Amino acid sequence: MVSLEDKLIHFVNIEAEEDALSIYRRIVNVIISKELEPEARLRYMKNYLVSLNSIMYVNCRKGLVCIRKLINMRDSIMNEIEARQTLEDVILVGEEMVKRYLNFINDQLCRINNPIINDALAYIKNNLDKELSLDEVSSAIHVSKSYLSNLFSKCIGNSFSHHVNKMKIEKAKELLAKTKLSIMDITLECGFNSQSYFCRVFNGFEGMTPNQYRKLYSEHRHQDGKELNAL
Repeated sequence: MVSLEDKLIHFVNIEAEEDALSIYRRIVNVIISKELEPEARLRYMKNYLVSLNSIMYVNCRKGLVCIRKLINMRDSIMNEIEARQTLEDVILVGEEMVKRYLNFINDQLCRINNPIINDALAYIKNNLDKELSLDEVSSAIHVSKSYLSNLFSKCIGNSFSHHVNKMKIEKAKELLAKTKLSIMDITLECGFNSQSYFCRVFNGFEGMTPNQYRKLYSEHRHQDGKELNAL
């Protein structure tokens, strides 16, 4: 079950909704295959989804998110789980939970309450194919670069350049997982000026090369397909 949960979190983080829901349904199949009385199976399913809700909350909290909104969503999901009275309804709540966390974790404008940081993040997100600089972004949102730099350090805990590269690498991971674009094409799509530099930055964040990441993702998909056919 732990390996399935790891895969579920991975697919949520890269916005692979179809794959995330596929893994969730496999988890459901494991649970409903247990030899339990109907009432016990319903309670087991509820308890598991409460646990999964906590796992996904902790994963989401690792990012730069609005904690208040995240806590409200977590608590709302927990209440919905407990309110359902049939196994089918509980399973549907779990499916909706996966979708809600997937959407939340990738909503850049929910990341923080500071409006200037929100404006900066929105501009960066919409221009990831460019070689972004602090000068350019501060000018675009009409604040001084020293003020914006200090806000990134204070509100995010990382430098401007580190966070820009982080967002670029997240986009690169999505392209590696969902497309057949060459590494050079992905380099350009993510606004890096050379493939070697892109690979170096990618390895710094992910601990592997882009090709290794793509191969690992492909192997996960292949294994998932084999296991799904075997069910």
